[in-house]
Amino acid sequence: MRRASLLVALASGLSTAALASAASAQVIATPCAAEPETCLEGAMRFERTKEALPLGGGFDTGWIPADSPLQVHLAAGLWSETSVVLEGDLETSWPEVLAQRAVPKLGAGSLGIHYGAEISADARFEVEVLGQQFSWEGPIPYIPQFDFQVEQLQPFDPWAFDGFTVSGATETQTLVQVSATSFVGIDIPGLDGGFQFDVQLDLDATYTTNEIVVAELDGTVVAGGTITSVDDATRADYLGTPAVEHDVRVSGSLFYEGTLHLIPAFYLEILGQDFSIPIVDIPVPFTLEDRDFDFDPVRVHTPIPDIDLPLYEESDTIAFGEVEIGEERTATIELDNVGEHVLAVRFVVDDGVPVEVPTETIQVVEDGHAVVEITYAPTDEEPLDAVIVLLSNDPDEPTRTLSLTGRSMPLPTGSGGGDASSGEGGSGGEGGGDTSGAGGADDVEGDFVASGGGCDCTTSSSSSHGGGILGALAIAGILASRRRSAQA
Repeated sequence: MRRASLLVALASGLSTAALASAASAQVIATPCAAEPETCLEGAMRFERTKEALPLGGGFDTGWIPADSPLQVHLAAGLWSETSVVLEGDLETSWPEVLAQRAVPKLGAGSLGIHYGAEISADARFEVEVLGQQFSWEGPIPYIPQFDFQVEQLQPFDPWAFDGFTVSGATETQTLVQVSATSFVGIDIPGLDGGFQFDVQLDLDATYTTNEIVVAELDGTVVAGGTITSVDDATRADYLGTPAVEHDVRVSGSLFYEGTLHLIPAFYLEILGQDFSIPIVDIPVPFTLEDRDFDFDPVRVHTPIPDIDLPLYEESDTIAFGEVEIGEERTATIELDNVGEHVLAVRFVVDDGVPVEVPTETIQVVEDGHAVVEITYAPTDEEPLDAVIVLLSNDPDEPTRTLSLTGRSMPLPTGSGGGDASSGEGGSGGEGGGDTSGAGGADDVEGDFVASGGGCDCTTSSSSSHGGGILGALAIAGILASRRRSAQA
């Protein structure tokens, strides 16, 4: 049975899943608003904060200005926290099994930067005053370890395949202003002066999604490959299971470009003689690319409808047997939904075939059962040789075809006929022509015997449910092919 094959497939999937690394989150896909029977979407949220900006040693100016009696040595190291949030849906649809798109949620992305610098400074001088040499070298105290910082947060539309940039800049800030007597470690007569250090930082941070990877639970990318643009789509294989699960991960990159402005001022007065470094802006440009800004995966569980016709595993023929013209006989079709999403089934027969089928779409809940009756009521002596097409939203069996056979029997000469609904025969017999009566039309060994059972099903009057999977041309092709075979 097909159910047995499903259990084998599920067992295999569970075994594979046990070996694969688990995703960080799992969501259950729900029906899409426009096509609820053939489209489901799983809401995904990706969020990551990177807490360091690895700038390999930072910046070091060396002793500047060159050949000056007063010099400074400045060093800076940048630090940063960058946060990216992305939201969207994994949309899985069919009949193209299984078409998958990463649909962005407009305005639900955000890029935030929080950055600053660690500054250190040393100073030295070597001067001659009134024929006496004075020299000193040492650190400038009181510079904060984390000197200044700026934060910026802006929303954007995921997935940012073309990149999204946040720009930030600090005002010029004075980090330290100290008297020379507080840091010069030697006794110099008439010493005065001081040190002032200003900084300013400009930074652009650009986030770009490189690709969205939809993967099977064993880590292999789905058959359609990765998604590399907002209009791109992929495709996953389907093995007839009640549901499918995929891990979705986003691979992105960050690009930083900025300038750190170091602005020192150093001045001394010794015995009335002035020495100074004028305030000067020392721009230090930098760039950094971080191509490994990847998010933890989200696991999306997508329920799938799965049709099963338990009475037609051995034969696909409904045999009505012999039915008198003017009488009718009913057959039963049992529908099982062995999937996890609502199954929608529509019944189609060729025009002129004397078989009545439901006009509404039959909906069977997940793991549910439905019983549908069809009725053969011949109006002439032509034998019944036709097909009934079951159109459903099962992605790998959107159409099931059953053959219809039967023989119409003319009324006996002079017979008044029987009332099929009453069970009382006319002058031609002791019972009506219905199978529920005693007597009537001769039963044959191939007659269909209806099966009982409960029904976890609903009906809908919309003719669009399920029918869009095949389309009118495909239906006509099946029926026309059947007619040509019968005529041959």
